Amino acid sequence: MRGGAFLAGLHFLIYVADQKWNLVVVALEIVKRFYLTIGFVALLSLAALAITSTNGWQRRLKRKVGTRQQVIFDHAEGTAGKGRTKGDAPEIDGTVHVTSHRPLRIGEIATVKIDRADAYDLHGTVVGF
Repeated sequence: MRGGAFLAGLHFLIYVADQKWNLVVVALEIVKRFYLTIGFVALLSLAALAITSTNGWQRRLKRKVGTRQQVIFDHAEGTAGKGRTKGDAPEIDGTVHVTSHRPLRIGEIATVKIDRADAYDLHGTVVGF
């Protein structure tokens, strides 16, 4: 999917360059010509699919491995808990599975070193409160 979005974006950039980077002219042409409107809508759809693809999501998660993230805990049982990082929505985005040396509390925020990532979630260890 990413390749198709890249080629469509490249085609669009060539068109914009051909119009001497005049975005007003480009916008007016897109509105005026039906086939350009369809092509532009297709480009936006491909871009959305490329951004939200599972492979892309997994790559973004793997980039967090080795980093320290602020995590708020939604569930806590003793020294294990599940939470989310800043910008993650509960029950929509993946979770961060955390272990700690001391008991965790729901609503608590801790600094977590991310040790690994699986398909949808991160796994880490608390390094500070």
